[in-house]
Amino acid sequence: PAGAAASVTAIGTVSASVMITLTNVATVTSDTPDLDASDNTVTATTPVSPQVDLVLTLQTPTMGVAGQSIWVTTTITNSGPSDALGTVVTITLPAGTSYSYTDLPDGWSDEGTVGNTVVLTTANVFTAGTSVEFP
Repeated sequence: PAGAAASVTAIGTVSASVMITLTNVATVTSDTPDLDASDNTVTATTPVSPQVDLVLTLQTPTMGVAGQSIWVTTTITNSGPSDALGTVVTITLPAGTSYSYTDLPDGWSDEGTVGNTVVLTTANVFTAGTSVEFP
């Protein structure tokens, strides 16, 4: 009947690693001639940006011995909901220590040290719901 309205909801899922603006277009038509067809198509935009919850933990031995290596295990978890891009881990070592090496997972790089600061990076996507460990 004339003056009636209808509402339709469409639900979609955006990929976890995109940063885009979604452009939604809707059009309504009828077999009955429309007096004003200029308002039958609308466009709405929605900016989409990833959001992550990165969680960092460090595991150290309960006791170390002066003059011997001490292993510190760093674990990073991406709790999501989106994939993380350009992830960088910066580890600052305490005074009196020196950096030897890190056993890196695939896709991670050691960017070197400046003083007692170690920088680890990945060019890969750090997928939501995953963890990586640096022993």
